[in-house]
Amino acid sequence: MALIIKKIKNSITESVKKMLEELKYTPAKEKIFIKPNIAIPTWPTSPYITNPLVVAGVIDYLKEKGFTDILVGDGPVPIDFPVEETFSVCGYREICKGVKLVNIDLLSKKKINSIYLPEIVFEREYINVSKLKSHYQTTVSLGLKNQKGLLSPENKNLFHRNLHRNIAELASVISPSLSIIDGTNGLEGNGPAELGKEVTNLNLLLGGTTFLALDQLACTVIGVDYKKVDHLRFAEERGLKGLESEIITGEKVEKVFHQFALPSSYWKKGNLYYYWSDYTCSKCSLVEGRIIEKIDEIPLEILEKIPPSAFITGTPKNNIPEGFNVYCLGKCASLYCKGTYSLSGCPPDINKVLNLLSTVITDNKE
Repeated sequence: MALIIKKIKNSITESVKKMLEELKYTPAKEKIFIKPNIAIPTWPTSPYITNPLVVAGVIDYLKEKGFTDILVGDGPVPIDFPVEETFSVCGYREICKGVKLVNIDLLSKKKINSIYLPEIVFEREYINVSKLKSHYQTTVSLGLKNQKGLLSPENKNLFHRNLHRNIAELASVISPSLSIIDGTNGLEGNGPAELGKEVTNLNLLLGGTTFLALDQLACTVIGVDYKKVDHLRFAEERGLKGLESEIITGEKVEKVFHQFALPSSYWKKGNLYYYWSDYTCSKCSLVEGRIIEKIDEIPLEILEKIPPSAFITGTPKNNIPEGFNVYCLGKCASLYCKGTYSLSGCPPDINKVLNLLSTVITDNKE
């Protein structure tokens, strides 16, 4: 089956249905599981999650083909909102009337190669519906990265110990029958959430049954060299079928091409830096977001007066420049510190982190 690039015209749901008709997609199993990206509570058209109208289009298409046993699910990060409220805020409770919407963290699991995965991905036709996003740890967050949401909460944290290889390993264990990438809008720069920048008016859908190849195609559309994205390269080395042998139908790449800004290796304001890490797990990613949010509230003129200082969680992928004051937060970062200041915990206590930040600002003003 060919891959397809579809331009959305008028209705998102109707465009999804037309794309699936052009792909001639028919599920091989009677029972269906759809896995969108609903990682965090946000508005339905946010560039951080799969637009619920894209999933609504898949549901409508399946129902019109006579498929009635449809389950939609993800394992959102339980921050600020309970999972059920996350589903509602993101618009999924509304579009899932008549089908079942579940928190897959609560479902029965099957152990495959030390990874616990929901039994439904093996029992049902599995459809992956991801978002067109950049990611500061993995360059892009597309179909393969979207599978992280299948993992148990414990596995999600361990997954970050070698993120690129683990994404590829997971794709070699389980891959969807159909992959769709929502490009109604997108996220560039330091995604996958608030530090990224929304790309509007893309109005794109990408689909196909060749999982890795579709991610590679999406990279091509946004100007990313997929051969330099480690988890995509590792997945191809593991035998997943790549883009080079695929037929691409629909819109031409050059017609829909939109160069995305790539992630940087750190974020800064004044002389205060936050360095990214490939080894920052989901727990510390939440801490990271709170740190940056707090730093962003501090006036620039204050941060320009302190000595160069860097906060890190996990193990940084770049060496911190000499002469920096380095503050290592959490168990993994503390192993890196080698004499610099560290605050342990897995994850570190957020109140202690914010108190440390306040002390750094107060004590280091020149």
